[in-house]
Amino acid sequence: MVRIAVQVFFLLKIAHLKESARTHPFNQNGVSSEIGKKTYYVDDFVIGCGSSIYLGNVETGFFLQPQRIIYGSGSGQPAVTATSETNSPDSLWTIKEAAGEQPCKTGRKIVCGERIRLEHITTGKNLHSEKVFISPLSHNQEVSLFGTEEVEDADDDWVIECVDESQDFVRGNTTFGLRHAESDKYLHTDRVHLYTNRNCRDCQIAGQQEVAAVKKWNSFCKWRIVGVTLM
Repeated sequence: MVRIAVQVFFLLKIAHLKESARTHPFNQNGVSSEIGKKTYYVDDFVIGCGSSIYLGNVETGFFLQPQRIIYGSGSGQPAVTATSETNSPDSLWTIKEAAGEQPCKTGRKIVCGERIRLEHITTGKNLHSEKVFISPLSHNQEVSLFGTEEVEDADDDWVIECVDESQDFVRGNTTFGLRHAESDKYLHTDRVHLYTNRNCRDCQIAGQQEVAAVKKWNSFCKWRIVGVTLM
């Protein structure tokens, strides 16, 4: 599908982590975008259906990204990790309607609490999780890629839950969790469960963080949109 888009990249600001001297590129006060030579502040910019987004974990500063390798156990589907690589086309996800629903109108505002799917822009597969498959490092619920435009699955559905309950729509400054609609578990990554040459010998994801779905909400379940392609 050919799409005509205006590319918008948010300027990444540096914020100090409370628990250490490490830094990550997400600022709790919002983000800004740059088009040409003019800067537009988009803290209150409302995210719409059909937008392709970069997702960053608030605590670790890593980006949600699928991989070209498959899990050696569990589902055997393509792996999803969190990476420090910024502005990679492989980290772009398109927001679309939940499985079984009519295609959402391009640009329609995304409501806090809405059930959505996230389609990986490079492969056309969806962010996916299933109760029966266990992640390799933390032994939580596995997160992978699955499906196509022709193949829909309710396990591709995620509920976007805004941390600030007073917000109505998802905006440029919104912090949110992604709850897996079928299992009620939250998209999660942390610094503890890291792929290394010990647990993933000679593999291309060494240095990246495992992404899984966890039962109990915690600060590592917080995500932000740190870049967007406007459709």
